[in-house]
Amino acid sequence: MDGSRTDVMAKLPQLQNMIKRDPSAYQDEFMMQLRHYESEVAIFRLQPNKQSEHFGALVTFLSHVSACYPTELAQFPQDLIYLLEKHSAVLEASLRKTLVQALILMRNKNIVDALVLLKLFFELFRVPDKRLRELVYSHIVYDIKKMHTDGGGRNEKVMRGLQNFMYSMVADEHEIAAIKSLHVLVSLYRKRIWCDARTVNCIATACTSKNTRVLVTAIQFFLGIDADILEYDEAEKVKVKTQVEVNYHSYSKKTKSRYNHTKSQLVKNRKARKRNAEHDGTFPAIDLLNDPQGVAEKQLRILKASNERFEVRLLMMDFIGRLVGQHKLVLLAFYPLLQRYLTAHQQKVTNILAYLVQACHDEIPPEELMPVVRTIANSFIVERCSSEVIAVGINSVREVFARVPLVMDEPGMDDLIQDLIMFNKSRDKTCVIAARGVLNLIREIHPSLLKRKDRGKFHDETARPKAFGELRYVVGYCTTLYGLGG
Repeated sequence: MDGSRTDVMAKLPQLQNMIKRDPSAYQDEFMMQLRHYESEVAIFRLQPNKQSEHFGALVTFLSHVSACYPTELAQFPQDLIYLLEKHSAVLEASLRKTLVQALILMRNKNIVDALVLLKLFFELFRVPDKRLRELVYSHIVYDIKKMHTDGGGRNEKVMRGLQNFMYSMVADEHEIAAIKSLHVLVSLYRKRIWCDARTVNCIATACTSKNTRVLVTAIQFFLGIDADILEYDEAEKVKVKTQVEVNYHSYSKKTKSRYNHTKSQLVKNRKARKRNAEHDGTFPAIDLLNDPQGVAEKQLRILKASNERFEVRLLMMDFIGRLVGQHKLVLLAFYPLLQRYLTAHQQKVTNILAYLVQACHDEIPPEELMPVVRTIANSFIVERCSSEVIAVGINSVREVFARVPLVMDEPGMDDLIQDLIMFNKSRDKTCVIAARGVLNLIREIHPSLLKRKDRGKFHDETARPKAFGELRYVVGYCTTLYGLGG
């Protein structure tokens, strides 16, 4: 192996191949290259910004043969980790990538501890090198998935330590490091690797981040993760074999090959059923929040004081409305805030109306929604507006009535209800359909508010909405812990 550095670099892959075949026969050649590496790494600790293709070639060579000489190379991974921890910002880009690839290779051979390496890689998100961040990100997701799938992920101590570190990285002040860490958590949740409450609540802390990009990423997770999971599952179904129709060869001659073929089909179907059973036990991410009321209140405070662009504020409104509707929260200050945006010429007003409707439920005092309903009526359901705008207003009021029927009993609502029903005689078809929707709803849940001619032939005269806070019971027998009881 004597010669110039260029010759040595050219011969290293050849030596690497021969060592893998017979490590003991090439012990001397390996030790010579190891001494070259030790001298080079000593120089790099003093001059980390030095460029050296020879050092990178030595690192690649030693990482490939590390499994052949575990004793001699016991310190080698620690040297690379030290260089990346202390000098990652000043190392030359190609050399830095070489060091990372060497560590990934040794991690795949179980030479490097997973927790130590993953912590280092999360720290490397701070390095201003986009290609390096992409490499590190893909390995983190792959490694955690592999540990989880192969059984290493069942080591609760390792996984819990890694989760705690990742949660601290989400709150990191460095924008890119926090966003990349958040992307890792979202990806692991989407792949159903970490789809527990701890992961969801960690992502929820990012919804109140001072960094806009982190905040938007976290909110978009809660608003769209269920659709992302369905899309991912559909893509996985293409890759993974689903259940097949088993051919039992009932009317054929029984042979060993046919028996084995039937047995293999049954095994495949059993595995497919197991995969489907594992996937069916998941819940929407927003249902796993420990303190949805606290999350909604914090988000509302941020929204009130926000000077962000309108699209970001819309995301916050959607998230708060989803929280209030899903968990039946009482957040009375949210409705006056939405009321300010309820004008016919407001940008994205149909979205805001949807956020209002999804935030309505029967545990909200009806008097709190009265001003909002009045604003919708005065801004949308007036003659100066077009038929499309009037129909949107009528449909919005109908949805509020459907979710909070007691609003119809508030003072002054009789006149509004009669005005809505009058659109049943409009010349415009969209207004007629919207008005009939209101009429049919009131016939079903509160017919006494209608004139006798509008109640219909088969209405239930006793139908009325529940009083605020009222719980109704069903008369009859029900199954108890001890059997049947009244």
